[in-house]
Amino acid sequence: MLNRVRASGGAAALLLLWLLFSLPFFAGPCCRAALAAPPPASGENPPTAQDGALNLALRSISLSQGEGGFEIWRLKAEWANMFRADGRIVVEKPYLTYFLRDEGKVMYISAEKGDIEQKEQILRFIDQVRITRDDTLVTGSLLVYDGREKTMTFPRGGSIQGKRMAGDAAFIVWDIKNDRLEASGEVNVLFSPPSDGEVSTPKEDNTP
Repeated sequence: MLNRVRASGGAAALLLLWLLFSLPFFAGPCCRAALAAPPPASGENPPTAQDGALNLALRSISLSQGEGGFEIWRLKAEWANMFRADGRIVVEKPYLTYFLRDEGKVMYISAEKGDIEQKEQILRFIDQVRITRDDTLVTGSLLVYDGREKTMTFPRGGSIQGKRMAGDAAFIVWDIKNDRLEASGEVNVLFSPPSDGEVSTPKEDNTP
């Protein structure tokens, strides 16, 4: 169960009705929610999911998870379908900000679609997935974030592009806790040498 999850957007009446039905996603301690669901404009349709009975469809939603008094991630999406039975949330155009507390930095994740399983603490990002952090970009068709293990996995493979390297692999795992990126299966890497301006000459021990 997520330690703290907050959804924001407005419309307190919708929130009250939703909480009366005891959605599992908001059953944990220290959680707050505010949801907005204006009627869709002509030609606009929320995302659909094939499993489970749809309980609530929302336009423009923001979710966040915290742990130990610190915010871990914050996710925004254009549309969201919520399923009370299994606590799933299916989102469209998700954009997630992940806070690297130890480094004081953030990384960003975007995709065409997303699927959140709050009981298992699993977030899936589907189609045109992009992770950006500093000068590093990782892309792929499917990203699975495990909130318990704090790992981000590209099970279908992906591509990595850094300041002086680029490559791809059939399987990529980003261990967030240990800040380690591992690639396996048909790994291809191309390294670029630093430019002249980046090369520095080491000094002798007595050189001022």
